[in-house]
Amino acid sequence: MLRRIKFWALTMVVVVGGLRASAVAAPTALELERNALAARQELRSGRLKIHASRWSATDGDDRIVEFEYDIVFDGERIRFDRRQSVLHAKGESVEMPPPDKYLGLDDRCMLYSDTLSTSGRITAVTIQETRGTAYRVPVFKGAQFDPRLLGVMPSHSAVLYGLPIEEFLGRADRVKSVVREEKVNGERVWRIDNTYRPGIKARMWIAPRQSFGLVRAEAELLGRTHSIQCKLRQDAASGLWFPESVVYQERLKNKVIMEEVLTVEEAEFNVDIDADVFTMAAMDMPSGTYACEIPPNPFGGRIWNGRKLVPADALTIGAIGWTGWLAISLCSVVAAALLGVFYWRWRASQ
Repeated sequence: MLRRIKFWALTMVVVVGGLRASAVAAPTALELERNALAARQELRSGRLKIHASRWSATDGDDRIVEFEYDIVFDGERIRFDRRQSVLHAKGESVEMPPPDKYLGLDDRCMLYSDTLSTSGRITAVTIQETRGTAYRVPVFKGAQFDPRLLGVMPSHSAVLYGLPIEEFLGRADRVKSVVREEKVNGERVWRIDNTYRPGIKARMWIAPRQSFGLVRAEAELLGRTHSIQCKLRQDAASGLWFPESVVYQERLKNKVIMEEVLTVEEAEFNVDIDADVFTMAAMDMPSGTYACEIPPNPFGGRIWNGRKLVPADALTIGAIGWTGWLAISLCSVVAAALLGVFYWRWRASQ
Protein backbone atom coordinates (compact mmCIF):
# COMPACT_ATOMS: atom_id res chain seq x y z
CA MET A 1 0.00 0.00 0.00
CA LEU A 2 2.83 2.38 0.92
CA ARG A 3 4.62 1.59 -2.37
CA ARG A 4 1.43 2.38 -4.31
CA ILE A 5 1.06 5.73 -2.55
CA LYS A 6 4.70 6.58 -3.30
CA PHE A 7 4.21 5.61 -6.95
CA TRP A 8 1.17 7.84 -7.43
CA ALA A 9 2.85 10.68 -5.55
CA LEU A 10 5.89 10.43 -7.85
CA THR A 11 3.61 10.29 -10.88
CA MET A 12 1.81 13.45 -9.82
CA VAL A 13 5.16 15.23 -9.29
CA VAL A 14 6.28 14.26 -12.79
CA VAL A 15 2.97 15.33 -14.37
CA VAL A 16 2.83 18.66 -12.56
CA GLY A 17 6.49 19.28 -13.30
CA GLY A 18 5.89 18.52 -16.96
CA LEU A 19 2.93 20.88 -17.10
CA ARG A 20 4.98 23.64 -15.51
CA ALA A 21 7.85 23.02 -17.93
CA SER A 22 5.54 23.12 -20.95
CA ALA A 23 3.92 26.30 -19.66
CA VAL A 24 7.31 27.94 -19.31
CA ALA A 25 8.46 26.71 -22.73
CA ALA A 26 5.38 27.98 -24.57
CA PRO A 27 6.28 31.32 -26.23
CA THR A 28 4.02 34.33 -26.19
CA ALA A 29 2.35 35.64 -29.34
CA LEU A 30 4.48 38.78 -29.27
CA GLU A 31 7.69 36.74 -28.96
CA LEU A 32 6.77 34.60 -31.96
CA GLU A 33 5.81 37.59 -34.10
CA ARG A 34 9.00 39.44 -33.18
CA ASN A 35 11.03 36.40 -34.20
CA ALA A 36 9.20 36.37 -37.54
CA LEU A 37 9.95 40.08 -37.97
CA ALA A 38 13.62 39.60 -37.09
CA ALA A 39 13.97 36.85 -39.69
CA ARG A 40 12.56 39.07 -42.45
CA GLN A 41 14.79 41.95 -41.40
CA GLU A 42 17.77 39.63 -41.91
CA LEU A 43 17.02 39.88 -45.65
CA ARG A 44 19.08 42.99 -46.35
CA SER A 45 19.25 42.81 -50.17
CA GLY A 46 18.13 40.60 -53.00
CA ARG A 47 16.84 39.95 -56.50
CA LEU A 48 13.51 38.28 -57.28
CA LYS A 49 11.50 37.27 -60.31
CA ILE A 50 7.85 36.69 -59.46
CA HIS A 51 4.78 35.58 -61.42
CA ALA A 52 1.26 36.23 -60.17
CA SER A 53 -2.19 35.29 -61.50
CA ARG A 54 -5.18 37.13 -60.07
CA TRP A 55 -8.85 36.32 -60.51
CA SER A 56 -11.71 38.42 -59.19
CA ALA A 57 -15.46 37.87 -59.29
CA THR A 58 -15.90 41.51 -60.28
CA ASP A 59 -13.80 40.94 -63.42
CA GLY A 60 -15.89 38.03 -64.70
CA ASP A 61 -15.28 34.34 -64.20
CA ASP A 62 -13.24 33.95 -67.40
CA ARG A 63 -10.80 36.82 -66.84
CA ILE A 64 -7.41 36.29 -65.20
CA VAL A 65 -4.87 39.07 -64.87
CA GLU A 66 -1.23 38.01 -65.14
CA PHE A 67 1.67 39.93 -63.56
CA GLU A 68 5.42 39.65 -63.87
CA TYR A 69 7.48 41.34 -61.17
CA ASP A 70 11.25 41.91 -61.41
CA ILE A 71 12.48 43.29 -58.10
CA VAL A 72 15.90 44.38 -56.86
CA PHE A 73 16.28 45.79 -53.34
CA ASP A 74 19.07 46.92 -51.07
CA GLY A 75 17.95 48.16 -47.68
CA GLU A 76 15.17 50.69 -48.30
CA ARG A 77 15.98 51.18 -51.99
CA ILE A 78 13.77 49.17 -54.32
CA ARG A 79 13.83 48.87 -58.11
CA PHE A 80 10.55 47.39 -59.29
CA ASP A 81 9.52 46.54 -62.86
CA ARG A 82 6.01 45.26 -63.48
CA ARG A 83 4.34 43.83 -66.57
CA GLN A 84 0.65 43.06 -66.81
CA SER A 85 -1.56 41.18 -69.26
CA VAL A 86 -5.03 39.66 -69.37
CA LEU A 87 -5.43 35.95 -69.99
CA HIS A 88 -8.91 34.62 -70.73
CA ALA A 89 -10.14 31.14 -69.92
CA LYS A 90 -10.37 30.40 -73.66
CA GLY A 91 -6.63 30.81 -73.93
CA GLU A 92 -6.67 34.19 -75.65
CA SER A 93 -4.01 36.47 -74.25
CA VAL A 94 -3.24 40.15 -74.70
CA GLU A 95 0.40 40.80 -75.50
CA MET A 96 2.25 42.20 -72.50
CA PRO A 97 3.34 45.83 -72.97
CA PRO A 98 6.70 47.20 -71.85
CA PRO A 99 7.00 47.23 -68.06
CA ASP A 100 5.92 50.02 -65.77
CA LYS A 101 9.01 50.96 -63.79
CA TYR A 102 9.20 52.10 -60.20
CA LEU A 103 12.19 53.26 -58.20
CA GLY A 104 11.82 53.82 -54.46
CA LEU A 105 14.64 55.70 -52.74
CA ASP A 106 14.36 55.13 -48.95
CA ASP A 107 11.77 57.46 -47.39
CA ARG A 108 12.51 60.49 -49.56
CA CYS A 109 11.03 59.98 -52.99
CA MET A 110 9.63 57.58 -55.53
CA LEU A 111 9.96 57.58 -59.31
CA TYR A 112 7.39 56.06 -61.61
CA SER A 113 7.56 55.80 -65.38
CA ASP A 114 4.54 54.91 -67.47
CA THR A 115 4.06 54.34 -71.19
CA LEU A 116 0.67 56.17 -71.11
CA SER A 117 0.06 54.70 -74.56
CA THR A 118 0.29 51.45 -76.50
CA SER A 119 3.28 52.67 -78.49
CA GLY A 120 5.69 51.39 -75.87
CA ARG A 121 7.40 54.77 -75.61
CA ILE A 122 7.75 56.21 -72.14
CA THR A 123 6.41 59.75 -72.29
CA ALA A 124 6.66 60.86 -68.68
CA VAL A 125 8.31 60.05 -65.40
CA THR A 126 6.69 61.08 -62.14
CA ILE A 127 9.00 62.10 -59.32
CA GLN A 128 7.11 62.27 -56.05
CA GLU A 129 8.72 63.61 -52.90
CA THR A 130 7.42 61.50 -50.02
CA ARG A 131 9.39 62.83 -47.09
CA GLY A 132 7.27 63.06 -43.97
CA THR A 133 4.32 61.01 -45.30
CA ALA A 134 3.14 57.95 -43.40
CA TYR A 135 2.93 55.81 -46.53
CA ARG A 136 4.40 56.13 -49.99
CA VAL A 137 1.29 56.29 -52.13
CA PRO A 138 1.80 55.91 -55.89
CA VAL A 139 0.65 58.83 -58.02
CA PHE A 140 -0.77 56.59 -60.74
CA LYS A 141 -2.69 53.38 -60.23
CA GLY A 142 -0.14 50.64 -59.79
CA ALA A 143 1.81 48.83 -57.15
CA GLN A 144 5.32 48.67 -55.87
CA PHE A 145 5.94 46.64 -52.76
CA ASP A 146 8.79 45.52 -50.57
CA PRO A 147 9.26 41.80 -51.38
CA ARG A 148 9.99 41.12 -47.71
CA LEU A 149 6.23 41.56 -47.16
CA LEU A 150 5.40 38.44 -49.19
CA GLY A 151 3.90 35.75 -47.02
CA VAL A 152 3.52 38.12 -44.08
CA MET A 153 0.36 40.09 -44.90
CA PRO A 154 -2.90 38.22 -45.68
CA SER A 155 -3.54 40.27 -48.82
CA HIS A 156 -2.85 40.14 -52.54
CA SER A 157 0.24 41.81 -53.97
CA ALA A 158 -1.48 44.95 -55.30
CA VAL A 159 -2.26 46.28 -51.82
CA LEU A 160 1.19 45.71 -50.29
CA TYR A 161 2.59 49.00 -51.57
CA GLY A 162 4.09 51.24 -48.91
CA LEU A 163 3.06 49.01 -46.00
CA PRO A 164 5.56 48.17 -43.23
CA ILE A 165 5.95 44.57 -42.07
CA GLU A 166 4.75 45.70 -38.65
CA GLU A 167 1.32 46.38 -40.16
CA PHE A 168 0.39 42.75 -39.37
CA LEU A 169 3.16 41.37 -37.15
CA GLY A 170 4.01 42.66 -33.68
CA ARG A 171 1.11 45.09 -33.38
CA ALA A 172 0.66 46.60 -29.93
CA ASP A 173 -3.08 47.31 -30.19
CA ARG A 174 -4.13 43.72 -29.49
CA VAL A 175 -6.62 43.13 -26.72
CA LYS A 176 -6.32 39.34 -26.61
CA SER A 177 -3.89 36.69 -27.87
CA VAL A 178 -4.12 32.90 -27.64
CA VAL A 179 -1.20 30.62 -28.60
CA ARG A 180 -1.41 26.88 -29.13
CA GLU A 181 0.61 24.25 -30.90
CA GLU A 182 -0.64 22.58 -34.09
CA LYS A 183 0.68 20.76 -37.14
CA VAL A 184 0.36 21.98 -40.73
CA ASN A 185 1.42 19.53 -43.47
CA GLY A 186 3.38 17.59 -40.87
CA GLU A 187 5.28 20.69 -39.67
CA ARG A 188 5.08 21.71 -36.01
CA VAL A 189 3.75 25.28 -35.86
CA TRP A 190 2.44 27.76 -33.35
CA ARG A 191 -1.05 29.06 -34.03
CA ILE A 192 -1.79 32.59 -32.79
CA ASP A 193 -5.32 33.99 -32.49
CA ASN A 194 -5.27 37.77 -32.06
CA THR A 195 -8.09 40.20 -31.42
CA TYR A 196 -7.37 43.87 -32.12
CA ARG A 197 -9.30 47.06 -31.62
CA PRO A 198 -12.05 47.55 -32.71
CA GLY A 199 -12.85 43.83 -32.86
CA ILE A 200 -10.65 42.91 -35.83
CA LYS A 201 -9.55 39.28 -35.64
CA ALA A 202 -6.47 37.66 -37.15
CA ARG A 203 -4.87 34.24 -37.06
CA MET A 204 -1.39 33.15 -38.06
CA TRP A 205 0.50 29.88 -38.11
CA ILE A 206 4.27 30.32 -37.51
CA ALA A 207 6.83 27.58 -38.20
CA PRO A 208 9.75 28.01 -35.75
CA ARG A 209 12.01 25.59 -37.64
CA GLN A 210 11.54 27.56 -40.88
CA SER A 211 12.90 30.95 -39.76
CA PHE A 212 9.61 31.59 -37.96
CA GLY A 213 7.95 31.95 -41.35
CA LEU A 214 4.18 32.13 -41.71
CA VAL A 215 2.74 29.07 -43.41
CA ARG A 216 -0.78 30.44 -43.11
CA ALA A 217 -2.51 33.65 -42.03
CA GLU A 218 -6.07 34.95 -41.91
CA ALA A 219 -7.75 38.26 -41.11
CA GLU A 220 -11.44 39.06 -40.66
CA LEU A 221 -12.42 42.57 -41.69
CA LEU A 222 -15.78 44.12 -42.65
CA GLY A 223 -17.47 40.74 -43.00
CA ARG A 224 -14.75 39.35 -45.30
CA THR A 225 -12.02 36.83 -44.62
CA HIS A 226 -8.62 37.37 -46.20
CA SER A 227 -6.21 34.44 -46.09
CA ILE A 228 -2.84 33.29 -47.42
CA GLN A 229 -1.26 29.84 -47.59
CA CYS A 230 2.52 29.78 -48.04
CA LYS A 231 4.95 27.12 -49.12
CA LEU A 232 8.36 28.03 -47.72
CA ARG A 233 11.77 27.25 -49.22
CA GLN A 234 15.21 27.70 -47.64
CA ASP A 235 17.54 30.13 -49.39
CA ALA A 236 20.94 28.49 -49.93
CA ALA A 237 23.03 31.63 -49.46
CA SER A 238 21.42 33.14 -46.36
CA GLY A 239 19.98 29.95 -44.84
CA LEU A 240 16.70 31.79 -44.26
CA TRP A 241 13.29 30.54 -45.32
CA PHE A 242 11.17 32.52 -47.78
CA PRO A 243 7.90 31.79 -49.62
CA GLU A 244 8.19 29.72 -52.76
CA SER A 245 4.50 30.31 -53.40
CA VAL A 246 1.67 32.28 -51.79
CA VAL A 247 -2.02 31.59 -52.44
CA TYR A 248 -4.30 34.44 -51.40
CA GLN A 249 -8.09 34.18 -51.14
CA GLU A 250 -10.78 36.66 -50.20
CA ARG A 251 -14.07 35.15 -49.02
CA LEU A 252 -17.49 36.67 -48.52
CA LYS A 253 -20.03 34.43 -46.81
CA ASN A 254 -17.73 31.43 -47.38
CA LYS A 255 -17.62 32.14 -51.11
CA VAL A 256 -14.29 32.91 -52.80
CA ILE A 257 -14.58 36.28 -54.57
CA MET A 258 -10.88 36.84 -55.31
CA GLU A 259 -7.82 34.64 -55.61
CA GLU A 260 -4.18 35.29 -56.42
CA VAL A 261 -1.55 32.61 -56.94
CA LEU A 262 1.93 34.07 -56.60
CA THR A 263 5.04 32.05 -57.51
CA VAL A 264 8.61 33.10 -56.73
CA GLU A 265 10.45 31.81 -59.81
CA GLU A 266 13.90 33.14 -58.86
CA ALA A 267 15.25 34.57 -55.62
CA GLU A 268 18.60 35.31 -54.06
CA PHE A 269 19.21 37.25 -50.86
CA ASN A 270 21.99 39.12 -49.07
CA VAL A 271 24.00 39.59 -52.25
CA ASP A 272 25.95 42.59 -53.50
CA ILE A 273 23.77 44.97 -55.53
CA ASP A 274 25.23 47.50 -57.95
CA ALA A 275 24.21 50.97 -56.75
CA ASP A 276 23.71 52.08 -60.38
CA VAL A 277 20.54 49.96 -60.46
CA PHE A 278 18.88 52.59 -58.29
CA THR A 279 19.42 55.52 -60.66
CA MET A 280 17.26 57.20 -63.28
CA ALA A 281 19.78 56.21 -65.95
CA ALA A 282 19.04 52.55 -65.22
CA MET A 283 15.33 53.05 -65.95
CA ASP A 284 16.07 53.17 -69.71
CA MET A 285 14.01 56.29 -70.32
CA PRO A 286 14.40 57.83 -73.79
CA SER A 287 15.80 61.32 -74.14
CA GLY A 288 13.01 63.89 -74.06
CA THR A 289 10.99 62.18 -71.32
CA TYR A 290 9.15 64.86 -69.35
CA ALA A 291 9.51 64.87 -65.55
CA CYS A 292 6.30 65.47 -63.63
CA GLU A 293 7.48 66.52 -60.18
CA ILE A 294 5.27 66.49 -57.10
CA PRO A 295 5.37 68.95 -55.49
CA PRO A 296 6.14 70.99 -58.63
CA ASN A 297 9.70 72.15 -59.18
CA PRO A 298 9.80 75.89 -58.32
CA PHE A 299 12.34 76.45 -61.11
CA GLY A 300 10.07 75.14 -63.86
CA GLY A 301 9.64 71.91 -65.79
CA ARG A 302 12.51 69.54 -66.50
CA ILE A 303 13.11 66.72 -68.96
CA TRP A 304 15.44 63.75 -69.10
CA ASN A 305 18.20 64.24 -71.67
CA GLY A 306 19.52 60.68 -71.47
CA ARG A 307 21.97 61.42 -68.68
CA LYS A 308 20.28 63.79 -66.24
CA LEU A 309 17.31 66.09 -65.69
CA VAL A 310 17.69 69.45 -67.43
CA PRO A 311 15.43 72.54 -67.76
CA ALA A 312 12.89 72.16 -70.55
CA ASP A 313 13.75 74.73 -73.25
CA ALA A 314 11.82 75.51 -76.40
CA LEU A 315 13.73 72.97 -78.50
CA THR A 316 13.20 70.04 -76.17
CA ILE A 317 9.57 70.97 -75.52
CA GLY A 318 8.90 71.01 -79.25
CA ALA A 319 10.42 67.55 -79.57
CA ILE A 320 8.04 66.06 -77.04
CA GLY A 321 5.08 65.87 -79.44
CA TRP A 322 1.37 65.78 -78.76
CA THR A 323 1.56 62.59 -76.67
CA GLY A 324 4.17 64.26 -74.50
CA TRP A 325 1.95 67.31 -74.05
CA LEU A 326 -0.90 64.99 -73.10
CA ALA A 327 1.34 63.42 -70.45
CA ILE A 328 2.36 66.86 -69.19
CA SER A 329 -1.28 67.91 -68.92
CA LEU A 330 -2.24 64.74 -67.05
CA CYS A 331 0.70 65.13 -64.68
CA SER A 332 -0.22 68.74 -63.99
CA VAL A 333 -3.81 67.80 -63.17
CA VAL A 334 -2.68 65.01 -60.85
CA ALA A 335 -0.15 67.30 -59.16
CA ALA A 336 -2.80 69.98 -58.58
CA ALA A 337 -5.25 67.40 -57.19
CA LEU A 338 -2.68 65.96 -54.80
CA LEU A 339 -1.65 69.38 -53.59
CA GLY A 340 -5.33 70.12 -52.95
CA VAL A 341 -5.68 66.90 -50.92
CA PHE A 342 -2.55 67.66 -48.90
CA TYR A 343 -3.79 71.20 -48.23
CA TRP A 344 -7.24 69.93 -47.16
CA ARG A 345 -5.67 67.39 -44.79
CA TRP A 346 -3.40 70.07 -43.34
CA ARG A 347 -6.36 72.39 -42.72
CA ALA A 348 -8.36 69.53 -41.21
CA SER A 349 -5.54 68.76 -38.79
CA GLN A 350 -5.33 72.33 -37.52
